[in-house]
Amino acid sequence: MRQMAFTLIELVVTLAIAVMIFIVILPQFGQFREKYTLNHTAEMIRKMVLEARIKAMAPTGTVAKNTYGVRFYKNISKATQGNYPLQLRALCTGCGATDTTVIPMRQEEFAQGIVISSFTPSDPSDRNDTWVNFKIGTGEFSCQDRSSQDEDFWKGASALTITLKDTRTNEQRIIKINRFTGEAWIEGSGS
Repeated sequence: MRQMAFTLIELVVTLAIAVMIFIVILPQFGQFREKYTLNHTAEMIRKMVLEARIKAMAPTGTVAKNTYGVRFYKNISKATQGNYPLQLRALCTGCGATDTTVIPMRQEEFAQGIVISSFTPSDPSDRNDTWVNFKIGTGEFSCQDRSSQDEDFWKGASALTITLKDTRTNEQRIIKINRFTGEAWIEGSGS
């Protein structure tokens, strides 16, 4: 009686096919990871903006805060000097040693290669950072001390647009914050 077994040639051919399939699929894993990182960072920004809006609409705690907001650094080199590119914080006027006290609540870092490439409408002061603040008890927000009602700043735009870019792939995700409702969403999330 003969035993059923694989020959050495069959094993080598099967292994060669598996290696070729792996070589073809391997680059796709890197692209998937980069897209996931960009999508994850855009979602992190969207969630932090919504968290600031929710905290402003239903404030809790004993300290009287005036606004909740998110601070964005446009210049990544400044963010690497001990500051995070994204910071959720509360602003309290008259509750500290100075007239205005910033209370950091949570900070997030971007993955390597992910940067904020633009804010639209652009801030005329051309600062390295931008603050998006939600007033306590309302959904209205201001951007760098410019109210969502300031028509000169908005130039007819209905949303603040934050463009997030992956410098390795040049892919972009656009986070928009509606200036009238404070809602935030992501565009260009491709799969």
